[in-house]
Amino acid sequence: VLVGAPWEFAVAAAEPPLRRAMLADLGSISYDALPAELVGPDGEEKLDKLFLLRVAPEPGGWQVAVRELDVRTRLFGRTFHRRTGHRAKLRDAALRAILEAFAPVGRIARVDGEDDRRVAVRLKAAALPTRDERLRLVAPGEVFRPVFRYHDRDGNFRRAGVLPWTFLTLEETSEGRKTPGEVFCRLYSGLRSPLSARRRGRVEPLVLGAVPAGRSSTLKLHSRTDPERPLTGYDVFAHPPGVKTTTRLGRSDG
Repeated sequence: VLVGAPWEFAVAAAEPPLRRAMLADLGSISYDALPAELVGPDGEEKLDKLFLLRVAPEPGGWQVAVRELDVRTRLFGRTFHRRTGHRAKLRDAALRAILEAFAPVGRIARVDGEDDRRVAVRLKAAALPTRDERLRLVAPGEVFRPVFRYHDRDGNFRRAGVLPWTFLTLEETSEGRKTPGEVFCRLYSGLRSPLSARRRGRVEPLVLGAVPAGRSSTLKLHSRTDPERPLTGYDVFAHPPGVKTTTRLGRSDG
């Protein structure tokens, strides 16, 4: 009713082994623990996304927990929780948790020849409008992580890895453009030419939305040569994209 054409959605009860694992610890489930008939064989994935959803009673109501798996990159997202005190609101709580956990996925189409920091990305189903116009699955400011999917010579999945110290932010949507579903992102990286150097051979350059957890982060500084030795007394500064000045966040303790 809300999403419409961008999603072909199906709901199924988890089989007993997966059900027990979900009830025990939703965050510890790995890709290898999922039934092959659910996600499909290597290179022939049946699904784009798999949402693991658990409903459990708690004092005063129920808790809904959702964790997303992007099947193409084989990367799990964080677990998102929603609580409700009314049984009749469980469906709405589950839907909100799924929308929060959803990470858009796409393919890097090209890097601008004049500006190597401007990247064209073709997002999955981005050209299809949602049934509820107020629902935006992708919006300017969205942050993506580059993920490279490697295949063997037969086209079978070999491995996938996130490109470190690199992210993209959505600047322009596909509205009014000749190529439906194509958006433009700004590349930020601590690496030199992070995309052009890795687009050879049997490599599929993808992007996956970085869904914020909605909570604070703990930054740990340690010696490069001795990971057990903490770096104490270092000032930490934030440098937001597009801003020339930095903001001091604090100083590291022991």
